[in-house]
Parts: sequence; structure tokens; C-alpha cells
Amino acid sequence: MTAKLWGGKLAYCQDSDDCDTSDAGQEIIITADDGGAGKYFVIETKRWAMDNIEELVALLKDASERLGLGAK
Repeated sequence: MTAKLWGGKLAYCQDSDDCDTSDAGQEIIITADDGGAGKYFVIETKRWAMDNIEELVALLKDASERLGLGAK
């Protein structure tokens, strides 16, 4: 038997940054979708703060592996 992941959704959460006035924490949602031509990322967030680009790259690589998109 073979199982194939064709879609999914991940939510990453972190504490609010110093300039975020909401104090509700921050969330970024990464979804894998496929409209027939292959899987792709969909990213949703109201606010996601980071110190450097490597943090975002690492987050996207993690989501890619978990959602079966492969590290591209």
C-alpha cells in the first residue's frame, strides 16, 4: 500500500515581537495545495517577525518536508 500526501496545513506560532501592539502572539500558516499542475505553497499571516532571512528559509524548508513538497 502507498500513501500520498496531496495537501495539508501547518500553523507555526511565536510570541509577539516588541513592536507588535496586539500581544496575542504571531502565527504563520503554510498550506500545500494542488490545482492540478503540481503542489505549491500558500502562506498566510497578519504578522510574523524575524531577525534574519535564514529563519524564514528554515521555516519554509520544514514546511516543505512536512507537507511533502520536497526542499526546493
